[in-house]
Amino acid sequence: MISLSPSAERGNVFFYIMVAIVLFAALSYAVSQSNRGSIAAMSEEQARLAATEVLEYASVLSNATAQLRLRGYKDTGVSYENPVVAGYANVNCADEACKVFSTEGGGVSYKTPPKDWLDTSHAAESGYGAWIFSGENEVEQVGTDGSSAANKELIAFLPYVKKAVCIEINKKTGVTNPLGDPPREADTIADYTSLFSGTYVHGESLTLPDPDKGKNAGCFEGGGSPAIGTYHFYQVLMAR
Repeated sequence: MISLSPSAERGNVFFYIMVAIVLFAALSYAVSQSNRGSIAAMSEEQARLAATEVLEYASVLSNATAQLRLRGYKDTGVSYENPVVAGYANVNCADEACKVFSTEGGGVSYKTPPKDWLDTSHAAESGYGAWIFSGENEVEQVGTDGSSAANKELIAFLPYVKKAVCIEINKKTGVTNPLGDPPREADTIADYTSLFSGTYVHGESLTLPDPDKGKNAGCFEGGGSPAIGTYHFYQVLMAR
């Protein structure tokens, strides 16, 4: 039997320890990369889920508005008054039956948008964290185009959504994401500061670039007001 010297044995032990360290480091790196991939995939899935929830709730709002119209209420008599956000009391709505957010009317519960949907870096901005109901914008090629108050659509806006959610919304609504990014609003101003209380306002135009003009719902990047680099969902509740 061959006998190794003490120094040779120490050398072998050191070699095996180094091999073990290298293998452990490689395994740790592989696990960390795998975890990073899982987190990225989960984030994309969360964006898709959020986009689905946004669109589902917007559809509920649209259907409730349509139901009240079918019951004979004029669009100017439909009220979005709710217990969460002030400013929607409509003098043309005399009872609960013409209110979207009433069990006697549209039967919808006002849903505060979850933070998971929103870009929290804009939490201090006006309109953040709420659904906005406005009669201040026309959507080009939806309804009759024109600059007067008679041409403004009744629209639900969800301001300051996350870009990833915005992208997924457009995938679901068929709006083009140029180079993978949401389209920028072409008229630079899509103002929704005037809350709908039964009166349409001679305001602005919400214009998506071709080929997406005429879409009843979608998500866009602000073109100036709202600011470039912010993303906003819209749903036409009634075209005019």
